Order: sequence, then structure tokens, then C-alpha cells
Amino acid sequence: MTRVIPFIMLGAAAMVLPVQAQDANAPVQALPAETASEKTAQPKVPVSPPEDRIKLDAYDAVHAGNELLRSGAAEDALRHYEHAEKLQPDAREIAFAQGLGHYQLGEFEEARDAFQRAWLGEKDALADDALYSEGAAYHAEALAAMEEPEVALERLENAMQRYQSVLANQPDHVAAKDANYKAGAAWRQIKQQMQEQQQQKEDSQDDKEKNDDEQDQQEKQDQDKKNDEQQDQDQEQQDQNQQDQQDSDQKKDQDSENKEDAEKKPSDNEADPKQQERDQKQDQQQKQQQEVSQEQAERKLREMMQAQRQRKKDRKKHRVIAPVPAAEKDW
Repeated sequence: MTRVIPFIMLGAAAMVLPVQAQDANAPVQALPAETASEKTAQPKVPVSPPEDRIKLDAYDAVHAGNELLRSGAAEDALRHYEHAEKLQPDAREIAFAQGLGHYQLGEFEEARDAFQRAWLGEKDALADDALYSEGAAYHAEALAAMEEPEVALERLENAMQRYQSVLANQPDHVAAKDANYKAGAAWRQIKQQMQEQQQQKEDSQDDKEKNDDEQDQQEKQDQDKKNDEQQDQDQEQQDQNQQDQQDSDQKKDQDSENKEDAEKKPSDNEADPKQQERDQKQDQQQKQQQEVSQEQAERKLREMMQAQRQRKKDRKKHRVIAPVPAAEKDW
């Protein structure tokens, strides 16, 4: 006859299992152990090597697995639990113990599967502890995935759902209260960090767009200035070319006129030599008239000066000197 495996439900933090995350909440330890009466009747079963495991019944296999798990040999403990499960596949306590073994190895997904088998469809104390322990596995996985904030948030939300379900059944479940508070604080911290990172990203993008706009505007201003300078240079060059063309046209016209005049003068002299002679005589007459006019003016000026000197002499000759009257004496 197969013996029923009794279990002692220990406290929430009775065994702290090594995990990869910091501050993870350990699942409730519910390791199979013999009762006080069986301790008297049954000697302590030593840890059996794998080759002798087949000789153990379910109770002895679980007992040996508990001893291994307490010593930190989780892999060996799981092999004993698997042997016990084959002998009693419906024992929820064995599934719970398997969850503890996987949790100790950091195999959180396998631990959650085992804890689910321990609580699914039941509403007793073992179901609440298994549900809490499943939340603890989610919690530990979240803390191990802090570099992936979205994954960590999802795991924390799943953990808080399990904790709150336990608290709905057992409002005084101390471990669930503490774990739910810690999970909520971690969730808010990660959410705040994600918002700050998003804000920094948006600010950085805004700064980049602003710098790009300023750079584009500066480049446009430089290009406009360069275009204006080029247009001014082109206009100056065009004006200079027009001025040069006008000067060239004027010079050509002047040269043409000079050439025509030069060609015309010999022809006039040859055609009318008498006119040239008359012009020369007229120039001589004008010159003679100018000389005569100048000589007459000088002669007239001399005559006027002579007449003035003569008048002065005449006035001196006819001047009458009046006698000075004698002064009368008053004494």
C-alpha cells in the first residue's frame, strides 16, 4: 500500500533560494517531511545515489529530495521529485516541491509551470502558497530582466496579479503583502525611468531638429549672400562691359570723324586756294588793326597825362596869396 505523503507548510521566508535577481521574494517552502509520529516509527532515510533511487517509494524519494534541496543540490533534488511524481502523479505537494527546485536553479518558467500544477483548480492553503510562489517566480524574473524594461514591467504586473489574488483569499498573508508592495515600487521605478528616457529621447530629437533647422537656415543665408554677391559682381561686370562698349563705339565714331575731317581738309584747300589766301590776308588785317588800336590807346593816354600836368602848372601861376590880418591886443 502506498503511503500518503504528509507536508509541513513552513513560513514564507523559511528558505531563501539563490536567484540571479536582487531582492527577489522566495516562494513559500512546502517541503515534504515526516510527521512527529512517523519520525519515531521511521528512521531517517539517507540521501540515495541515482542508481538506488528506483528502490525508494514516493515518500522516501521526496524526503531525500528535500535533504538535497536544503543542501543546495537542486538538480539532484529534482531527480528525486521526478521519481516520486511517477509513483504519485496526482500529488500537488510534489509539484510544489519541483517548483522550489526549479526556482533555486533560476529556471523561473519551469518553476511557474510546477507551481501552477500545485494550485490550479484548488482553493486551499497549498493553492494560495503555490499561487504566491508563482508570483515570486515572475517577480524574480522581472528583477533579472531590468535591462529590458518592457519585459520587466510585464513580469512585475503578472507577479502583482498573483499576490493580489492571494490577498483576496488571505488578507493577512504577510509575504504576499510585502512582495506586492515591493513589486509595485519596482514597477513605478521602471516606469519612471522609461518616461525619463523617452523624454530625453524626445528632447534630443527636438534639439537635433532645431540644430538641423538652424544649420539649414544658416546655409540658406550663406547661399543667399553668396548669390547676391555673385549677382552684384555679374552686374558690375555687365555695366563695365557696356561702358567699355560705349567707349569703344565713341572712339570709333571720333576716329571716323577725324578721318573724314582729315580727308576733307586737303580737298577743300586744293579745291579753293584763293579762299585760303583771303583768309590769310584777313588775319593780317585783323592783326594790324589790333596793333593800331593799341598804339592809339597808348598815345591818347600820354596826351591825357600831359594835359593834366599842364593844368597843375597853370593853377600855381594864377594863385593869389591873401594877407594875414594883424592880431589885436587886449591889454
